[in-house]
Amino acid sequence: MQSILAEPCYGFMAQTDPYPRTEIYATKREIYNLYYYLNHYNLFGGGYLGGCERGLSALAALPAS
Repeated sequence: MQSILAEPCYGFMAQTDPYPRTEIYATKREIYNLYYYLNHYNLFGGGYLGGCERGLSALAALPAS
């Protein structure tokens, strides 16, 4: 899956070693990317619709609290 956010650099990965990613990281990444996909969709149009839909689906799949 391609992400709007760049892949983490070595320094970022060194910071995450003591705190490994959880099993819900993929869901969190989709929600974090949703903001950027919505902005890009607003500015540039339909090419970003798929990313918006994935982010909204991830958001809808979260359990209600």
